[in-house]
Amino acid sequence: MQNSNETRLRAQLKETLEQLEIAMALHEPKTKLVNEVNFLIDQNNICKLALKENRKLKNQLRNTRVQVELWERDQEDLLERGRQIEQLTRERDALLGQVDAQERSRLRKTNGDLEAALSRQGGELRGRIQELEMEVQNNQDKNVKLQKQSKRLGEENSGLWAGQRQLTKRLSRLQLELNDKVFEANSLDLQLSALQGPVEKTGAKLNTNRQAVLPVKNDLYGQNLHRKLSAKSRQLKETSFELKDREQEIEKLKRQISQLVPLEVINVWQAANREQGDSIKALTAQRNVYQAEAEKYQSESEALAHRAAALKKLYLQERMRNNELWATRQTGNCPPDIFRGLQKQETENQQDTKRPAPKPPAPKPPSPKPLAPKPLAPKPLAPGRKKSQPTMPYARSLTTQQTGLPKSDRTVTQNTDGYSGVSSRYDVLPAITKRPAREQAGWDKVFMTECSQ
Repeated sequence: MQNSNETRLRAQLKETLEQLEIAMALHEPKTKLVNEVNFLIDQNNICKLALKENRKLKNQLRNTRVQVELWERDQEDLLERGRQIEQLTRERDALLGQVDAQERSRLRKTNGDLEAALSRQGGELRGRIQELEMEVQNNQDKNVKLQKQSKRLGEENSGLWAGQRQLTKRLSRLQLELNDKVFEANSLDLQLSALQGPVEKTGAKLNTNRQAVLPVKNDLYGQNLHRKLSAKSRQLKETSFELKDREQEIEKLKRQISQLVPLEVINVWQAANREQGDSIKALTAQRNVYQAEAEKYQSESEALAHRAAALKKLYLQERMRNNELWATRQTGNCPPDIFRGLQKQETENQQDTKRPAPKPPAPKPPSPKPLAPKPLAPKPLAPGRKKSQPTMPYARSLTTQQTGLPKSDRTVTQNTDGYSGVSSRYDVLPAITKRPAREQAGWDKVFMTECSQ
């Protein structure tokens, strides 16, 4: 019983295998087309994935362009702020000029201890200038370092831009290849749709001619099956090779996409570049401030030195003039007006010393070209007398009691005849009177002209 069942099952299995082989032989062209359609569908899916990657790259490029536009706007804002800072700097320079003018007018009023103040202030200014020069040198070194860093960042930025341009070119080339593949897929779809009608007709013909083919097929089945299997194996090998090539291209594209510069790195680099630019501008502004202060202190020190030299020259001129007057009084060869002034002074000293001094005469307006004083013409000496020429130490050692000339606010006026008219009281140096700003400027011009002569 068991053997009969096994034989029956074997017979049924054999019949089933024969029917399956016949069906495979009949439906082989259709399966071939189905496989080709599946292959084209796979290629279409691969193209869709490539399109998705292309869209992603386009979005990244669009975001990068937006970031670049924002960075350019920030640069324009920084330039506008720089122009505003320059405007404020010009206004500050104008205010400093006004303050400097007020300071010069104040210095003209207070000239008491000029030499001591000049020496002390000159030492302080030299120390301050040295400190400022050291700070400027340090700031210059920092500025050089920052410039090197900014240059290096600019080179890195140029390299990144070059890489981005290369990737953009690569992306455009891949886009063209993708368009070609899509065109090929569409053409294959059209061919497939055109072949569906003949395939259906061929299937109908196969169904009608099946009975006629069955007797002949048993004889040719082995040869046809061997030939078809070999052809199918070759086709499968070619398909596997093409699939491997496609997989390698996909892996290569994935590696290229992974090697792209991420957006976070670009943002960090732009932020660092902005910070470096801000720090460079701040250090440059600080250096300009220090340089302006140093130039201001240097100009003030030079002006004070010129003023001190001019006052010293005027002091020496007045002292020499007083020494000459004292010498002419000792010798008795002095002009009549000076002798009468001295006699009147001695008489007033003997009568009343508590009487208030008269007001000084009003100052004369400055003349464009002051007249040079005429030299004193000494009178001829009596025979047998020698002209005395006192030395500077002797003239410097004279006191108020010896000269009989007490201090007063009277000034020494210059007459047109060349002699110095001395009032009832006078001092060695003239008193500094307060004048309006325009008149004081004229007097300063006259004074500098006399000193230059």
